[in-house]
Amino acid sequence: MAADVAGRDYEWTDPPSCEDKEAFTRCEGTFVAQDYRREDGITGTPIDSWERPVSIWLPRDVPGPWPVVLFGHGAGETRTGGGYLARFIAPLGIAVLAVDAVGFGDHPTSDVNDEIANLTSMMAIDLDDGTLDARQLRLNFRQTAYDRLQLARLAATVADIDGDGTVDLDGDRIGYAGFSLGGIVSGELLSLGGFDIVLLSVCGARVTSL
Repeated sequence: MAADVAGRDYEWTDPPSCEDKEAFTRCEGTFVAQDYRREDGITGTPIDSWERPVSIWLPRDVPGPWPVVLFGHGAGETRTGGGYLARFIAPLGIAVLAVDAVGFGDHPTSDVNDEIANLTSMMAIDLDDGTLDARQLRLNFRQTAYDRLQLARLAATVADIDGDGTVDLDGDRIGYAGFSLGGIVSGELLSLGGFDIVLLSVCGARVTSL
């Protein structure tokens, strides 16, 4: 799977639209990512593809190209939470990119905008009969990692974000910041991604006790 991702050149399906904010330039775009899940596990050949919205925060008044940090959001938020991180690191000359985890926000597997429903979907929990589908939970964790691995590949291959003809992102310098759930699901991503720097925060949830 990782080899398949590394061999692909990802492109924007909708070029990012950008708007200047106080501390950064905020952009939104979409790209086509691959779904590697199947009922009995993971396949190295995608079984489907889906369009993934991406939120981007670019530094202002700092010369580029900028190193990149991928943001992994917590269970109570979506990819848009990357704006909080960007308030701190965009002024330092670091760009932030984020996609939603499986079951959250605008992810293709998300059907509702209910925080509890999103969480139970991601965690493969059925509240009606009090069960957990451990295999589906593992698949959700793994696909979330693969979505973000594909986002890292996108950052490395499509460096002009705002369409002005200049290189915005330094694809050779990519890090990951995972908060809460974003840290819990990061193990496989970090083992495959070759990130230059990693920040994991408050990710010690008792997932195994479920």
